[in-house]
Amino acid sequence: MRQGEIFWSENLTNDKLNNILSLISDIYFEYDVVKDLLKYSGNDVEGGILKEFSKYVITTKYIHEEDKDNILKLLKNRTVGNLEYRQIDKKGNITWHFVRTKALLNENNDLTTLMGCVYNIDKQDKRNINDVSKIYFDSLTKLNNKMALETKINNYLNEEGKGKNHAFLILDIDNLKAINHNLGRLFGDTVLKNVADTFKKLFYTAGYIGRIGGDEFLLFLKEINKKEELDKKVSMIKKVCEETYSGEGLTNQISCSIGVSRYPKDGQDFDSLFKSADHALYEVKNQGKNGYIYYNKKDRKEIETEKYHNTYQVKEDRKFGYSIFDKEITTFAFDIMASTKDISSAINMLLQQLGKYYCVNQVSIFETDEYEKTPRLTYLWRAKNDKKNIYKQYTLKNYDQEYSSFFNEKGFFAVTDCAALDSNEYPYYKVINSLGVKSILQCGIFEEGNFRGCISIEDCDEHRTWVKSEIDSLLTITKIVASYLLKIRTSQQSNEKMEKMRNYDELTGISTFYKFKRDSETIIRHSKEKDKFAIIVSDISNFRFINDTLGYKKGDQVLCDYADLVTQSCKQNELAARISADNFMLLVKFKDEDSLMKRVDSVNEKFRQGQKLKNRNLNIIIISGVCVIQDNIDISTAIDNANIARKSIKSSQRPQCKLYDDQMFEKITKEIEIANSMDEALKNNEFSIYLQPKINLSDGRLVGAEALVRWIKPEGTIIPPDNFIPQFERNGFIINLDFFVYEEVCKTLRKWIDNGVDVIPISVNVSRVHLNEEDFVGKFKKLVDSYNISPELLELELTETIFLEHTELALNAMREFRKLGYQVSIDDFGAGYSSLNLLKDIQTDVLKIDKGFFLQGEMNKEGKVIVSNIINMAKELNMKVLSEGVETKMQSDFLRDISCDMAQGYFYSRPVPVKEFENIMDQSLI
Repeated sequence: MRQGEIFWSENLTNDKLNNILSLISDIYFEYDVVKDLLKYSGNDVEGGILKEFSKYVITTKYIHEEDKDNILKLLKNRTVGNLEYRQIDKKGNITWHFVRTKALLNENNDLTTLMGCVYNIDKQDKRNINDVSKIYFDSLTKLNNKMALETKINNYLNEEGKGKNHAFLILDIDNLKAINHNLGRLFGDTVLKNVADTFKKLFYTAGYIGRIGGDEFLLFLKEINKKEELDKKVSMIKKVCEETYSGEGLTNQISCSIGVSRYPKDGQDFDSLFKSADHALYEVKNQGKNGYIYYNKKDRKEIETEKYHNTYQVKEDRKFGYSIFDKEITTFAFDIMASTKDISSAINMLLQQLGKYYCVNQVSIFETDEYEKTPRLTYLWRAKNDKKNIYKQYTLKNYDQEYSSFFNEKGFFAVTDCAALDSNEYPYYKVINSLGVKSILQCGIFEEGNFRGCISIEDCDEHRTWVKSEIDSLLTITKIVASYLLKIRTSQQSNEKMEKMRNYDELTGISTFYKFKRDSETIIRHSKEKDKFAIIVSDISNFRFINDTLGYKKGDQVLCDYADLVTQSCKQNELAARISADNFMLLVKFKDEDSLMKRVDSVNEKFRQGQKLKNRNLNIIIISGVCVIQDNIDISTAIDNANIARKSIKSSQRPQCKLYDDQMFEKITKEIEIANSMDEALKNNEFSIYLQPKINLSDGRLVGAEALVRWIKPEGTIIPPDNFIPQFERNGFIINLDFFVYEEVCKTLRKWIDNGVDVIPISVNVSRVHLNEEDFVGKFKKLVDSYNISPELLELELTETIFLEHTELALNAMREFRKLGYQVSIDDFGAGYSSLNLLKDIQTDVLKIDKGFFLQGEMNKEGKVIVSNIINMAKELNMKVLSEGVETKMQSDFLRDISCDMAQGYFYSRPVPVKEFENIMDQSLI
């Protein structure tokens, strides 16, 4: 390594960079970082693949040992990298090579690919650049610099230009800083070079042109006698800037601001003319951009911002087959693609340069996708006076042959005389004939052997025999561009898929919530004042039961059927969407609330009946919440309110539709108050345990108790459990509260034991939330053990619903508790859909029959039959049975007569504070 290290592009000296740019690009390569695979090709090198390239670098004898580490470092470089290394041939001769790389990152910002070029720099021209040219010429544009302009203009004014009228213009390119920031400095430099090249074409014989710094140019125009003549020249200058390609988007468009001074009126030499023009430019910049001002000693300003529309053509005369061309265009292609942030702008700029270098009328890129055979136009550059582009207007019909068949094995398609093409075989024959194209050179873009498009250059002026250097250069450039294009298309396809996923539900094909919300806001914003809208949120009650019993395929079909029905029910300016799982949302128009609710019921009933025809045993229940969109609420609030209405009837066992009202708002307000105060309430001991006795029905003895929680506010108000327990289960606070109850029960049992009281078991409730908690059983055991309480004194109650919704988790928890010696009971048995089905899988200690069987007071014949059979089955399965919610003597006597083991309910005692319960124990009041 000559410098002993990898050096970066921004650290290159101008001399070294000029030396590099004077060389032919020998090899173009693409390195797959993940696969450690290098693919390479070149003008004079057969293409190939090197697998395990890192290993090759380490083991090969053809790379100098001192350079291997730096090459391996370059393979991990995440930006633009460059290095020089020594290559050793079979005879031991050393040649120096230069490598330039550009890193490509994926959407996760991981390095995936390195693209690069290799140059043989061993035989480069070592001649020093003429010192005079360094002093007098701008290195970027090759125009005169300020020092050269000062010498030439002063000499001219002192000799042949003396006594005549001349114009002195300083112009500043507007917006170049933004281009450098948005697209990269190389892109900005290319814009400056293009401007400079055009100035040379227009004004080279009219005076002196130079670049005097950054984005500033100086033009000295000889023998300008009339203001009208000067105005015309200024307009031409402005038009050059406006028409120079400077990237995609309005933020990248350039213009120019011009300060004008005149000889001899505003100055007699370069220095005085410069100061006058600079002052005028200062005044222009104060006024804004894209204008010009003539210097006026009395500060009278003549401001001109009118845009002119003169057209002109710039056509370069360039020779091919020389190394200077090959290296310039291929190196430029790599650099512009590697350093420009916006790839589309880089490609457009590259096409423009190709057109100029190849002296052709049109350069274009055609691409296919995986579904197309014939390429379509995606990028286009045309000379300014060429015919209107008709590629986009031309549609290929009845064309089955793949376009790739026109390319030879090296990947190019060259035509010297387009008139010789077969009009029946070549699909673009009519197009090129209309454009007057005489010669074509195209190089194919291939991905894993599949044709993906081509770069095409077309000459309308002459029949050209495309020489090897022209073809090789375009082949190399095509490979460079292809790597970026293919990644762009892959990214675009990925983005399109992501956008589709964001907007359309994958299963049903209808809108997602994101699209629904956006489209709803648009419809309402553009609706008539008299139009009334409502949000409907619906779900299929116990949809999980359908999946579990009929299978997910049937469940998916049910969802698709409902999506089809609600979509068909939508009228103009109405929407339907699937929000998640079995949740759907609609935006509908309505006249009055009664007709709105009837419409919702009608759609839901139609769906229910339709599903019954498909599956007789399937009883679909749709629950819908509705919110009318008022002037004072936005769409998000309306959706929330409709959801509140739906949740308020979620437990309904029949199809139902609920309209949001103010009472629901009050309920939400209370829930917010509860949520805001629950932590402090637990901290301040506002929660207390109450115990409800369990009675042995055979002899009336007190045999146990169930621990229940009450929230008693400081002022004495008692909040019923139904007002806070469901909310705590939703927000997770139930975990904190339950463990508070568990510890209070342990404290109570410990006190009874220490006081020598005959202790009875106490049961505690287990929320479904605990089943998702890590090591719940272990935490419970640790708490109980800390109070030295025997496991048989505690019973854990799991509701039947928990077993239905979290079967495996509930069964595992029950097995672990029983294994540790704790009693386990199934609470609310008989309230669900599959009560009997549960019994075959569950080995429990106690079955608690749901209080719903005893709500009617005197039990009917059917109720007695059901309860009797539940008890008999439980006995057969060696389970004890407790009936909860017993309120009358008749119920108590009936349960005793059918051998029910235990009962609890208001007939015996309400839940009472611990101290009162202890009185019951002491006095045997039950």
